[in-house]
Amino acid sequence: MLDRCHHCVRMICSLRKNSFFICDAYSFIFVAVLVGLLANFCGLYDILLFEKSFPAEFTWPPRVFDHSTYEEYQKTSENRRIDYYEFSSSLVSSLEEWKLNSAFWKLEQGEGDEPASFAPGMMSLVGQIPLVRRHIQYLQAITRPVPDFPAPTACRNSASSGALRTGLLILVKSAITHVARRNAIRQTWAAGSAHRSSRKNGPSYEVMFVLGVSGGVGVSGTGEFSYRHQADLMEEQNRHGDIIQTQFVDTYFNNTAKTISGIHYLFNDCPILDPRNGFLFLTDDDMMVNVKNLEALTESIKQERDTQSVPRDIYLGYRFPGSKPKRWRWSKWYISTDEYPCSWYPPYITAAGVLLSKDTAEKFFYASHFIPLFRFDDIYLAIIAHMLDVESEHRGDAFFFEHLPLVDGNAGLYRDSVIAVHGYHDPALMISAYRKLEQITAKALINL
Repeated sequence: MLDRCHHCVRMICSLRKNSFFICDAYSFIFVAVLVGLLANFCGLYDILLFEKSFPAEFTWPPRVFDHSTYEEYQKTSENRRIDYYEFSSSLVSSLEEWKLNSAFWKLEQGEGDEPASFAPGMMSLVGQIPLVRRHIQYLQAITRPVPDFPAPTACRNSASSGALRTGLLILVKSAITHVARRNAIRQTWAAGSAHRSSRKNGPSYEVMFVLGVSGGVGVSGTGEFSYRHQADLMEEQNRHGDIIQTQFVDTYFNNTAKTISGIHYLFNDCPILDPRNGFLFLTDDDMMVNVKNLEALTESIKQERDTQSVPRDIYLGYRFPGSKPKRWRWSKWYISTDEYPCSWYPPYITAAGVLLSKDTAEKFFYASHFIPLFRFDDIYLAIIAHMLDVESEHRGDAFFFEHLPLVDGNAGLYRDSVIAVHGYHDPALMISAYRKLEQITAKALINL
């Protein structure tokens, strides 16, 4: 193709006077334009001209919120336009104030089990920055439960008793059509969740699946979602009682909405976690989870935190300490400098397995009201953690980002150390691997 284009330029040049000079000029312009387009396609302009260093020049939200589309939302109630850097620095200052002065972020507890709400001073601050208010309105829209969809059984039980609390809640991000994967999980590592157990002193963990709504193009012209598969999903919920469904469109690049919806549902509609010693584990429906090892980890963390006057934040899993945004435009994970301006992402825990203490999850919940969403959920949680000065913790011996086959050589690792392993897309593989793990565990107990 390139040779053919170049040949055409040469033919045009040959018809003109002083063809040698003109031909060289046309060729130079042609090559320069081609190189420029190629450099743009490869993201070189972003990398060389617009990227900022991390963390020295880190600001949030990104410059995409400084475009003319958002101008009216970047004015205060006095109609003064907020400068991008001023807004970003004021946001960081607000979050710093939250860490340093709890009274500024004091929550008003409602009667009984009513969810906490923002203090009046915080809402007046929000009112001064319409961009944040617009983000909160969007957040409230996508995290709102689907009307007439039953709440999970554990949430209903907690609401009726007022005293039921669980030490560990596992939220599984799933897709509407992944019924077979959810059933495989129910038959394997989620089979012992508390609302399914008939034992009074049974397991203290719960497993719930987080879903959005179908409708590939989002909201229709009437403002209503397209509820395909909804009847089947309702039947599944009536049978199992373990699904959270909120009003975001369930697509791959809405994973951040899915993660945040699960966290918001926990604090707004289903306060079942133990206030001091509760843990939230975020995972995917293609992950094998060894709940026994996960509970052992949370128990060891509880013992450590009980000795601390101010318990440390828990944000752990498989950590990527340094990862660069993909700037080439053909990448599935392409990110422009408008969307994310820095040359590196903050250290992040892969979203396939994230463990948060209840108090850390609550910080993330409130911070999400002030931090515009980013398309990758693990990066978004890392941005929140970075702005709150919450350190991520790597546990590479327990969380496996890539698939680790359950073979004889890995049997001991699976039994004693593994918490979550990626790559169980096939429900049959999930079931067979879990049955094998049960046999390995039982054999080890017999040999004790």
